[in-house]
Formats: sequence, structure tokens, C-alpha cells
Amino acid sequence: MYLDFYQIFQQVNRLPEWTVDSLSHYFQVPSSHFKEVAPGIILAEPARTGRAVDFLIQGAIFFQKGRIAVRGMPAIFYGSAYQKSLPVAFTAEQELLDCLDQEPLIFEQKYDGLNIRLYQVAARYYFATRFQYNAYKEKSDLNPGELTQKIVEQKYPEAYALADSGYVPVFELLSPAFADFTQPTKSEDLILIDILKDNKFVKRAEKEALARKYQLRLPPIIATLEQPVTSRQFLKRMKSLEYQCHQLGIEGVVGKTFQGDSDQVFIKIKAQNIRTDHLGTPEIPKRFILEAVEYIRLELTRTEFVDRQYGLGKIIDTLSDDFIITPENRQKIEQYYEEKRTVVDRELRAFNRARQLFAEHQFQSTKEMALFTRNEDQLVRFFLFQLGKGN
Repeated sequence: MYLDFYQIFQQVNRLPEWTVDSLSHYFQVPSSHFKEVAPGIILAEPARTGRAVDFLIQGAIFFQKGRIAVRGMPAIFYGSAYQKSLPVAFTAEQELLDCLDQEPLIFEQKYDGLNIRLYQVAARYYFATRFQYNAYKEKSDLNPGELTQKIVEQKYPEAYALADSGYVPVFELLSPAFADFTQPTKSEDLILIDILKDNKFVKRAEKEALARKYQLRLPPIIATLEQPVTSRQFLKRMKSLEYQCHQLGIEGVVGKTFQGDSDQVFIKIKAQNIRTDHLGTPEIPKRFILEAVEYIRLELTRTEFVDRQYGLGKIIDTLSDDFIITPENRQKIEQYYEEKRTVVDRELRAFNRARQLFAEHQFQSTKEMALFTRNEDQLVRFFLFQLGKGN
């Protein structure tokens, strides 16, 4: 699964051209899971065909001009002790155990934020999530791309130099603005969780050297496993790590290792109290449904979010990584989605009305705009003034 995916990804350059159909055929993923998000730019979205490639391809970006492909971030699984019903998770754990006779398993602290990749194409910098090739949103939204750029320029300007050198740094974006759907954090920050070079993850030692050179912040190592172990011994080690995370007050750890020149193999372990919330009951706690709804709201445009099949599907895909979607759970997910959808639909209608007014009238001042729109909905007026500020 993980071990040779970067080689498969590299060979995509052999295709005569990148189209939705050619990429779908090459990766054997339904064409509905590739989307041309801009002319000549195709984004791979999560698929649910039950094969490993579904989880590894998500977020990959293909720029037809210049033939530049940027690898996505894979879904990281729990061990088979948590998800015995998910064959890909069991495969990930088995690959990890097979690596231990060659490389140590390093457990880095897991942070609870948004995953952001910084990359460069044609002298332009982009900030990508798993669902966006460029994570900039409308001005009235919480804007992950804009926020990441601000933090880079204020605290980590050397990150641009790292991207200039052909690397793709992968960050966890932390912000108090995410308090409704992530663990609390007091300040905005970027944690360098991984680095890609030629669409392959670099090892921890190289990551540390690059972090020192470019003055970036790495997650600390919480533990290291250096000797081969059996599945039973590994389970015991996981339980110990869960307790350790709980004592440290952190969300969890991500185990990372390699086998020779292979791709990186991941596994995720969450703190005992958080794992109990996730998996100790068949009912998904409300907090995690709301977190997924808000996360997808940030990732999609308003138009995409209010499309019930598309928006709800994204939320269910996100929750499926950690939970079993029973009929009862699906009913709760649909309920919370519909509540948020009503709000977003009103925002969308107001924004479209504001855009129409802005296009039809040449307002000479904000006072004139305020007088003209005094009978409009307050939200329409808000968006109209936002459009005016950007002009």
C-alpha cells in the first residue's frame, strides 16, 4: 500500500496528457473523483472504492502546463486494533511492522488543525488542502490560504526558500479561529509535519536538517520503537502510548517509518480519552460531527456545500476515516448538515444578491451604497460592503 505508492505516482508523467479520463484510467479510480478545478489543473478527490489508492491519491494536484504533479496527503489510519473492519488499516499496520527490521518507528506529536501544503508552480506559491489546490476563500470566510500566508510571512519566511529548492513542506495550521472544530490553541502557528521531495516523503533526519536550515518548527518526538515486534506486542505499545498522550495532554501521535528506499508508512494513535470518544460507542459524539461539518464548510465553496449530494458526501467521507457510519449515525450527520446548510444557503443567496447589485450599480461612495440598500437584508448589505472594500 504505502511502500511503493510514490513510484506509481512518479510514473504518471508517462501519460501523453493529463485529463480526468486518463488519470482515472491510470490510477483505476472512478472519473467522478477527479475534478478540473481550473483550466489545465486537476485535483484528485477522495474516492470510496475500498482500495488503498483511494486513500493515497486524495489531494493530488496535476498542472497540465509544465507537467507538474504535486502529491496529496494520505489518510493516516489507526492500527487494526481500532479498525479491524477496515482492511486498508490492517495492511498499513502490517507494512509498518515489516519495516521495523530496517528502520526505527518514530512517533511524532499529532496536532489538531488543518493540513496545508506549500508548493511552487511557475514562480507562484500555492497553499493547498486535501480539497483545494489553492486554499483561498471568499473574503467573508475563514481563509486558510490567506492565514497560512500571513503566518509564513510573519514567522517562517524561509518556508518560501524551501519551496524554491524543489521541496513541498506540509504544515498543520493551528488557529484559535478553529476552536469550534479542533482542540483549543492560544495562538496561530504552523507545524512542519512532513516534507515531500520528488513526491516522496523525506526521513526524519533530513526533515530535522531542513527545519534547522529554514527555521521551521517540527513536532517533537514522543517515543521511538527500534526493534521488531509482533502485532500483540505492538498493541501493548499502542496502549502505553495512548496513556502517555493522555498524561501529556496532547491529541495523539503519528508513527512514521520507512523500509529502505520505500515510501513513508504512517499509523495514527490517539490519546485514550479521545479514542474512547471516537470508538468506545457506536454513536458518534456530536462534537465530532460538528467538527466534520465545519471542516468541510471551510474546504468547499458555498455552492459546493449546499449541493446536498456533494457536501454531505464530503462530510460522510471525512467521518468514515474514524467512525463506522451506522444508519443512526448517518441520520445525525444529515440533521447537523441540514442545519448548517440552511445557514450557508442563506449566505449564498445573500452573496449572489450583493454581487448582482454591485455589478448593476456604480456606487460612488459607501454612503450612497448604504442609502440605496437600506431596505435590503442585513446579510446582503454586509456582503455588498465587503465587495466594495475589495474594489
